[in-house]
Amino acid sequence: MVKSVLSSIQEFVQQVVDAVAAALGVEVMVFDLDLNIVAGTGETKAEVGSRYNGGSLTGRLLENGQPILARSPGRSLECKSCTRYGTCQHYFVVAYPIKMDGQILGSLCLVAIDEQQRQRFLENEEHLLRFLDHMCLLICSSINERQIQDKLNVLLERYDNVVNSVHEGIIATDDNGRVIHLNRSAANLLGLESTQILGTPISDLFSGLPLLDDVLVRNKRLETEISYQYKRKKRYFLATVVPTIARDSQKIRGATISLRNLSEVQSYATKLVGEYSKYSFDDIQGESQGIRRVKEKLRKAALTDSTILIRGESGTGKELFAHSVHSASHRAKRPFLAINCSAIPESLLESELFGYEEGAFTGAKKGGKPGKFELANGGTLFLDEIGDMPLHLQSKLLRVLESRSIERVGGTEPINIDVRIIAATNRNLEEMVERREYRGDLYYRLSVIPVFVPPLRDRREDIPCLINHFLAKYCTKMERDIQELDPIVKARLINYDWPGNVRELQNAVEYAINMSEPGESILLEHLPQRILLETKLEEPIYEQSILANATEDNEAKLKMLESKAIKEAINRFGNTTAGKLEAARYLGISLATLYRRLKEIS
Repeated sequence: MVKSVLSSIQEFVQQVVDAVAAALGVEVMVFDLDLNIVAGTGETKAEVGSRYNGGSLTGRLLENGQPILARSPGRSLECKSCTRYGTCQHYFVVAYPIKMDGQILGSLCLVAIDEQQRQRFLENEEHLLRFLDHMCLLICSSINERQIQDKLNVLLERYDNVVNSVHEGIIATDDNGRVIHLNRSAANLLGLESTQILGTPISDLFSGLPLLDDVLVRNKRLETEISYQYKRKKRYFLATVVPTIARDSQKIRGATISLRNLSEVQSYATKLVGEYSKYSFDDIQGESQGIRRVKEKLRKAALTDSTILIRGESGTGKELFAHSVHSASHRAKRPFLAINCSAIPESLLESELFGYEEGAFTGAKKGGKPGKFELANGGTLFLDEIGDMPLHLQSKLLRVLESRSIERVGGTEPINIDVRIIAATNRNLEEMVERREYRGDLYYRLSVIPVFVPPLRDRREDIPCLINHFLAKYCTKMERDIQELDPIVKARLINYDWPGNVRELQNAVEYAINMSEPGESILLEHLPQRILLETKLEEPIYEQSILANATEDNEAKLKMLESKAIKEAINRFGNTTAGKLEAARYLGISLATLYRRLKEIS
């Protein structure tokens, strides 16, 4: 059964009829549209909730919406259809419609129970009707307030659902900076019950939150990093503080604070800037036995969280292998960050790795700054050129690997981290350990799974595959059809020792494409000079079938290009010993090779 509008405020309606009955000394009743008794006095009070007879004055009133006065109930024409006609004990009855916005909601009835009351009604009919009109307006006002309150409750419920459904913690304060409201996420982030936080000054909860100065006084939006002490451990949040301004007076009435876990924000930021793994094992070109062994070993290692140390010369693709390990691991959807330990000044490397607290040093960012370990939390951190890390940082890195926690520069509280470490170096760490230039305990801690990437000269069978890969890559990038290599050019590239390894080969192919014309084959003259001068003609070419295609004209052309390059270098730097040394550096060859070539062309 649907509750009527009048029944929804039954308690208030009963208070009204009790007051009217006491003031006038009569019986009072209120009916809803279904003739249910909503409120009553005297004998009728016991009948509240029951249904009155349909032929009554109220029944007629609900049909036409006009007030009805029965001066002789039980005998007057108005009462003829009532079931109590002829037996009614009432002396006078007034039925007045309760209307709201032109719609009838029910009726308010006054009943005289003796002749004295009847006479008073007869003498004051006009005043009585005005009085009833005011009483009905009072009831309608209460209904209106109830409806407004219901709407407000719905809005508050929706607001509460929205606020409690967001992941961010939301805290509202008054103009004195005391907490007056917070959502479930905020309570969870702080590890407390709402009742423990309400009424607390916001400054007691967070350090580094100048709420009253920057927001409540200056009406200034604030976004900063803050810390919160929880069970002897610090939690870090990114806080956005916005003033709450009253619409009518434009005065600041408090502030709203949005809290986000700093590690999650950092993870989102890493994702937005693309600091995720870009490569997989499928991107590593080469099918030599050495490369297959490295891939197989690292595929197995990717399934664990053990620390990996990748060894190899510069340019062999150590970072590419690190990316591939991350992509094949359970951390693939988490951040992958890389830092070159030799490229960052020693004075800055510690703060780059571990972050710093506000005020840790002159120029430190307000609120502090997270380091690479925090940013990579849940993912992988690639430490390139680990052999160049200063000794004092080696000991700190060792503690991190053992405790799985860090301390920011200037901080005292440990921050737990979950980071997989992959390190790489081209240096001989064993010799460095013997010379005490590197900590032995750190070396063994890093070298849980050691991997050596062979140089390109030891896997020449991979060179043709790599050449084709880079040709396709850069021709596509330059919007050209894929160009072909002259056979002697391919032989030269395979025969070259590649001190810069894959990186140097990649650059050489890109250079050759730039120096050649679209649609033409790449010739010797399009190669970098250092490759032409350093390739040893007297040694056998790796692919004899390619050598067989080399003609005497190609050899003569190569000699001519070499001679031209050497003469240009000597003319530029001079024929002195110092000039020849500069010329050799310019050509990318040794001084001994330059003297040998000069002797051959003289």
